[in-house]
Amino acid sequence: MSSSYIIPSNQLRPKPYIQQQPIKRSFRPQLKWFCNRKTRRICNWLIPVTFIYLHIQLSPTSRFLPSFRKLHSKNLKCTHWSDVACTLLLWKGEALADIPPKENNEIEATVVISYCGEDEDMNTFTNYINNDINVNITVTNMAIISRCASPFRTSISQNLTNKNNIALLQSQWQHPLLNFMEWLTLHLESSMSKSLPEYYQHEEHVILFLSSGSIGNTDMIRTLDQVVQSTMENKFGCFLQPPEPMSYYHAPLRLRTYAHPETNQTTTGEYNDLGQWLDHLNTSWIFNELVPVCYGNSFAIKSKDLYQNPERFYKVLMAMISDYNKQQHMYHHTHNELVNFMERSMAALFSHRLSEEKIRLLREYKTKVYKGPDYVGALYHSWKEHFWYRVFTGDTLEKHSVDYSKVRLTLVISHCRENMSWIQNKFSSLNNLNIQNVYIYSKCDSPVTSYQNPNAVVIRQPNIGRCDHSYAHWMAGMKEEDNTDNHVVLFFKASRDLYQPGLRYRHIRDVIRIAMEHGFSCEAEHVDTSMYHQTNNLKAFQIATYKGFYIKSSYDNMGEWLKNLDIRLPSPLTPVCYGGNFAVKASQIYSRNALWQKMTTSLERAESIEEGHFAERAWAGILSYPLNLNESAVMESLPFKVGEAYGPYGGAIRLDE
Repeated sequence: MSSSYIIPSNQLRPKPYIQQQPIKRSFRPQLKWFCNRKTRRICNWLIPVTFIYLHIQLSPTSRFLPSFRKLHSKNLKCTHWSDVACTLLLWKGEALADIPPKENNEIEATVVISYCGEDEDMNTFTNYINNDINVNITVTNMAIISRCASPFRTSISQNLTNKNNIALLQSQWQHPLLNFMEWLTLHLESSMSKSLPEYYQHEEHVILFLSSGSIGNTDMIRTLDQVVQSTMENKFGCFLQPPEPMSYYHAPLRLRTYAHPETNQTTTGEYNDLGQWLDHLNTSWIFNELVPVCYGNSFAIKSKDLYQNPERFYKVLMAMISDYNKQQHMYHHTHNELVNFMERSMAALFSHRLSEEKIRLLREYKTKVYKGPDYVGALYHSWKEHFWYRVFTGDTLEKHSVDYSKVRLTLVISHCRENMSWIQNKFSSLNNLNIQNVYIYSKCDSPVTSYQNPNAVVIRQPNIGRCDHSYAHWMAGMKEEDNTDNHVVLFFKASRDLYQPGLRYRHIRDVIRIAMEHGFSCEAEHVDTSMYHQTNNLKAFQIATYKGFYIKSSYDNMGEWLKNLDIRLPSPLTPVCYGGNFAVKASQIYSRNALWQKMTTSLERAESIEEGHFAERAWAGILSYPLNLNESAVMESLPFKVGEAYGPYGGAIRLDE
């Protein structure tokens, strides 16, 4: 039997140009034999290889759809350079914009697979491609390169390659990246001799290089359309996402210091590190101010580059392969390190150069450069060290200046028997704070002597509902003329006891600043957890006893209380303010005036009641502005974990670093 499609690596060449038609989706291979003892070994090879073709061409992934689906599982969308989403997508090497195929044409793909039938399952590749059902990609041809000692069966190669545009190739190299580099150099030779098939010139054609080590990594693998979008925008796409919290981009000087962790003085070859290797091969020019690095040996490129710049890529790849051959013979232990050098160079070779604007965004987002050993040079982001972390604690994304002399302030105090001299001291020491009105709700028949303000109005009430009842009562009586956009109302308890753990007081100027931008601000800042809580878990909150007293209401949980008062909290995350001290823009209060009387009535049952704890956890969710696009992008990108579903901090989220 002919073995024309079982080609040794030293004879591996692209087939002479023949006008090829896309693989027909209606094709079904007809097996005219049964897998008896004589043919069982053939079937063991034929069936998996046949199924990869069937799965790719008959699955929904190859059907035309009018546009790509969202690029990111969290729906990040970059519309302007100032968007947080732009930085987050760029950081991970994602495309910044949806790129639909031109004139509604499908994306065409050549798939090159590095495969070893001795220890790999072909279903790894088919399952990956089939999982992503919303891409408009047509696989026009495929090459399966065997890197094992055992070659493909001749009968299988003839049966598949003659019918299905699937070429079965044999290589001497045992590493997937070397398989792919060899395939590339041979096709680049054809491009330089003008014998490469015409479809490689198409703008909508990509080449996908797949190895099982990457495709089987379900935690970090990108969807196929994400890879294609990145390839269309950047000329290069990586199948694996960089590990959190690292970037796809690396600092070149630190990256050049990479050396294989296992090398030492007795095993080292000719090079001390990646930088010396690049210099020796005269390829240091491929590293720019920031260097993209694709780990995992699965990547994609635009095939048109093979036509436009064949000499440029061929020279670099051949230098790497030739040096590998030499080093492998001279220094037996260094071949793994050289492959790692190559791995860290491929993305830089094929990718677009970053613009100055993109470089600036990446540098502003990083907090340090990772030192290794495996991801040497990767830009690194620590949330607690970056100013965007303020959003997590309930602050604003940026600190805009405020003219406090133009902010009208009203102070509402809930008082029992507390000493309020701290309030006198707090505000008397602050200049330019324009407190025009003070309302003191006194509930315990005790004199108000520790705070003196000529504008103070004392309102006597029965001792019910504690501070939350006082606040709701004031809100219910707010006048329309007080509904101005520069009016901020400060709600304070007369006590200064912040007994909840993990909280600290903000400066009053910051409280006002945040309220001016967010509509609401909590004086108590979270240290260990976020101001934002998982809404469903928050609704499950309940408390039967408090400080030794039974306070249980008729409601099963907070969710029932919210439903009864027709209060809808944001979802999936709700801001929560503990401690009873907060600031609100008057416009946020007046726009909800129908709620406050119902809330006041709900808090009249007794002094210490469960409903008061519900109200405490609801104020921020009711009165805050919704998160804007940038704030939402920050919260969506944060690696957080949800705390306990029950207990006093039910639903609170924590940073998971």
